[in-house]
Amino acid sequence: MRFQISLLTLIYVALFGSLSHAFIGPTCMKISDALGDRPAEVYKLFYKEVCQEGCQPDITHIDRWARQNVIKPLVAETTKKLGVPQQRKTIENLVQAVVQATKQDCVKKLGSSHLCQSPEKLEAFGQCLKGSLTTVLMSRVGELGPLLTEPMCQKAYDYLRKHDLWVEVIPRYFKKYAKLFKNKWYKAI
Repeated sequence: MRFQISLLTLIYVALFGSLSHAFIGPTCMKISDALGDRPAEVYKLFYKEVCQEGCQPDITHIDRWARQNVIKPLVAETTKKLGVPQQRKTIENLVQAVVQATKQDCVKKLGSSHLCQSPEKLEAFGQCLKGSLTTVLMSRVGELGPLLTEPMCQKAYDYLRKHDLWVEVIPRYFKKYAKLFKNKWYKAI
């Protein structure tokens, strides 16, 4: 789901927005500016495409489904497009660490309910996820060195600025998630 798709976006935002200029080039520092309010828009889109369709996912449903159906395919596609398929496993491990931290730190913000309780609850959960992401990134910055080069940042910058990522790719994953949720895919897992 884009919840996870935005996770990759948030990785870039947190990574490039948190490190000093001594570690990364000027294009890396521009990534956060290029994104503007798009990460916040992703939560609104999730609410529209998933929540307003009657789905009531909790973090366990998302974790189980997203790992195989969103995270791995998206990381494989993105690393290939960016020319660093050898970094696929590093990014998958990073995303999984973020998911675990999110489960530990953010699930309590939902109480015993689901992500679609209200737009405000979803947004608060997203902010907590962003905080978990930053913590995980800072603890693993050494592993991410190959992704912080100026040419790599330029590729990421260009990729994240593409309109189709936000109006085609992310909505497609959300619609797929909602369809599978309605068909009770999670009961088979």
